[in-house]
Amino acid sequence: MAMFNQKNKVTRADYEQWRAGQDETAARIASDPDRLLFHVEPELGWLNDPNGLVQIGDTYHIYHQYDPFDAAHGGPVLWNHLTTKDFVTYENHGPALFPDSDLDSNGAYSGSAFVRDGKIHYFYTGNVKHFDRDDYDYVLTGREQNQIHMVAENPDELGEKRIAVGPVDYPDDIGTHVRDPKILEHDGIYYMVLGARTKDDRGCVLVYTSRDLEDWNYATRIELGEKFGFMWECPDLFELDGELVLVCCPQGVPADGWRYRNPHQCVWFPIEADWEAPSFKIVGQGMPPMVDAGFDFYAPQSFEDAAGRRLMIGWSGCPDATAENPTVARGWQCALTVPRELSMRDGKLCQQPAHEIESAFARQAVKPLRSRAACLILWFPVRAPRWSSSRFARVSLCAMQTGCLPSTWVTKAMGATRGRSSSASFATCACFRTLRWSRFLQMAARRHLRAVPIRRRFRRWGCMPRVRHR
Repeated sequence: MAMFNQKNKVTRADYEQWRAGQDETAARIASDPDRLLFHVEPELGWLNDPNGLVQIGDTYHIYHQYDPFDAAHGGPVLWNHLTTKDFVTYENHGPALFPDSDLDSNGAYSGSAFVRDGKIHYFYTGNVKHFDRDDYDYVLTGREQNQIHMVAENPDELGEKRIAVGPVDYPDDIGTHVRDPKILEHDGIYYMVLGARTKDDRGCVLVYTSRDLEDWNYATRIELGEKFGFMWECPDLFELDGELVLVCCPQGVPADGWRYRNPHQCVWFPIEADWEAPSFKIVGQGMPPMVDAGFDFYAPQSFEDAAGRRLMIGWSGCPDATAENPTVARGWQCALTVPRELSMRDGKLCQQPAHEIESAFARQAVKPLRSRAACLILWFPVRAPRWSSSRFARVSLCAMQTGCLPSTWVTKAMGATRGRSSSASFATCACFRTLRWSRFLQMAARRHLRAVPIRRRFRRWGCMPRVRHR
């Protein structure tokens, strides 16, 4: 472990030599009872942001941030590579991108993929930190973040690394935090969005343009008139049902009632574009809506598949979280969320699980739920907590992330289908043998939720990290 830290490069040979001695650990992790049912999880160590989401033929390629060396994320960051055809079963191809050059010596940070003329263009942030002095703050000094471009025909071999946009290309008022490139094409022009932090600690998105994905020029920025966090991470600018949408993850946003209660947030903005200028204006007033009001949804990335669907996958986790994850001691932590299909309806960003998940579980026998309490929480159309955007208790999203229920049930629990779940629905679960028993538990759940303060409710059920007061 000592040889792997965030100060040193890691080559493929280094990793393979280390991995050769980890088979026993990997097997133990794979058999951990807390492993999920149909989510992407790390084989070893730590997982975070989804990267490079792309469909090639009938196969979806998913990369993600990966620290196999330390479940508490004290080691270097690689890109791991998986493939799937149904979003239920995955094949793990192992790490594909390593911080092995002077351009990314301290981490291969998040990025994206874009297919053009049969070739895959990868863009990611190469993190470089300097250690020659002890007075660097790594916000304004001591860090370089290079936006690196690679071109490949094989998704397992990502090509030669070269700088697309570097520190000399950033505006003068921007600090050293510029990362997470994502590409949008519109009328033959390519737009790269980058999350950034100004020198006076205001978050924004930088926009660069290119006609060939090779030469990039700074064009403009997207920002609010007033400060909304000190850094905007993981920007994703895309067109959806005739509207332009920006999703990003602001850091340092204070809580506002029931909103923005996580350590860092994930929000979306409607955007008005002048493609000729170009310029991009955030539409509307007030605080931006959250993409997900749950506790573990961060750094999402979307892509359009061959069927024209806009699919989004997020990281089921959050940076700077204060909760302690019991799986860290067992050598692994975190997961990706199940893919969501996005749509716009009446000016709102709507989401539902990808239909592949629902179809797969419709063909299979339902796995028994883990506990009677899980059924109780997930099925009852109880009066929602104050911070819920649905009449169903928001903890239903925890079920989707833990894989306790098939997608058809989760869809009902999330309120994605119309109508209240009936008592007869409970008969499909072994916990509810009779209608009388199900109705009794329904009434008991309602009384319990009225009697127990919100924060204590979820701590008692063990599905909510403690809120850190700012």
